[in-house]
Amino acid sequence: MKRKKILVGMMIFALSMPVLAGCQKAAETVSMATETAEETEKQDVVKSTKAEREQEQLADAAETAESETEEEPETESEAEAVQKQPLAETTAEAETAAPAPESEAAAAPETAPVAESSPETMAASEPTEPVPSEPTAPPPSEPETAPPVETVAPETAPPETEAKTCYDYPFDVEAIRAELIGVGEAAGLTHTEGRTPANSSWAMPVTASESFQGEALKRSLYDYVSSMPELIVAYGGSPITEFTIYVEDIGGGSYTFYFLD
Repeated sequence: MKRKKILVGMMIFALSMPVLAGCQKAAETVSMATETAEETEKQDVVKSTKAEREQEQLADAAETAESETEEEPETESEAEAVQKQPLAETTAEAETAAPAPESEAAAAPETAPVAESSPETMAASEPTEPVPSEPTAPPPSEPETAPPVETVAPETAPPETEAKTCYDYPFDVEAIRAELIGVGEAAGLTHTEGRTPANSSWAMPVTASESFQGEALKRSLYDYVSSMPELIVAYGGSPITEFTIYVEDIGGGSYTFYFLD
């Protein structure tokens, strides 16, 4: 019987051990659940406080905005009142100042004194006929003269003047005659004196004048003297060995030169 009791007790203890272990586990899980619940509650409380603070801040901002908007109309109304007030004052001042001209106009006839006119004063006050004044002619206006324009003549080189020769007018007759004698002697002839156009033969002479002078005259006289010996032979005469240069003054600075044979 004792053994049975002991066995029964041991069996009950063995059976009660897992139950006790389960109870401990259950208790642990319950405590863990309570701890997590407390933590979540704390977090919820923190979140709720944050949300409440944010709502309060938003509410404060909205209140300040509303107060500002409410203050602006007041300022506008005050500005309108200030603008309207000067208009009323100016109209009142205009009304009070308007009757002033009437009073001044009414007072003017009373204060104006009437001057008594005597015959002497009337005679003195009579207008005198103006004496016509002689019209004064305006002074003659001097014509505007333009300032003289200074003209600067361009610098030009002086023309090169050729040296005057014996063939230029007025002529150096003796020099011309001496050169012509030299031309005849260069052709092999002998110059002689004493011959004149009246006692000698001659061909067409050359006349030097103011219209025929210079280099043209020189060439004509040289050709005349140098060609005469050949012309005499060409026209049937015999060859000559002597000649004479005769000069005739025909007046006016002109001279005629003869080749005589």
